[in-house]
Amino acid sequence: MSLGSGAAVPNIQATRAVEDTLEKAIHWDLYDVDPTALRYAAKMTTAASFRSSTFEFGRTLPQNHEDEPQFAGRSYIEARSRENGSLDMVDALGLWEYLDFKQAKAFLKMLYPKLKEEGSMIVSNMRTERPFPHYNQRAVGWPKLYMRTEAELIDIVEAAGINPMNVTITTPEDGVYAVMEIKKA
Repeated sequence: MSLGSGAAVPNIQATRAVEDTLEKAIHWDLYDVDPTALRYAAKMTTAASFRSSTFEFGRTLPQNHEDEPQFAGRSYIEARSRENGSLDMVDALGLWEYLDFKQAKAFLKMLYPKLKEEGSMIVSNMRTERPFPHYNQRAVGWPKLYMRTEAELIDIVEAAGINPMNVTITTPEDGVYAVMEIKKA
């Protein structure tokens, strides 16, 4: 499951790697409130021509004069209907910086139980220590972002009742994001 999937670029890259190296298929359920992002994700995944992996974009809207499907868009909150213990992985890359502390804690409390044993949740969050921290808000015009330190990310995990020993945080070379893997043990 990918929450806040946008155009699904990381999902496409991961799927390509899994199909090419492990010769396995992935089924992705993509969630994004922006129907245009989901429409673009559908175009990108179709163009990628996967052998056996599939992508689900949610409810489609009645067709208009365009040939491509129109999606309704769906919030990550809609994923709460998934059965506990039913998911191998949940990715929320690029979503958490839009959630305040209370929302991020609720996110974990709602979605962590959906993971199977040994499943993983992958979450990224812009770091307060990132280079040019106000660029996205001022130059790009993105809404309020909650940039966080690694310690603040761990605080959210603990507040959600998850053992921080199940967490690994990685910071890519560019220093922009902290990427957190939360394992279900």
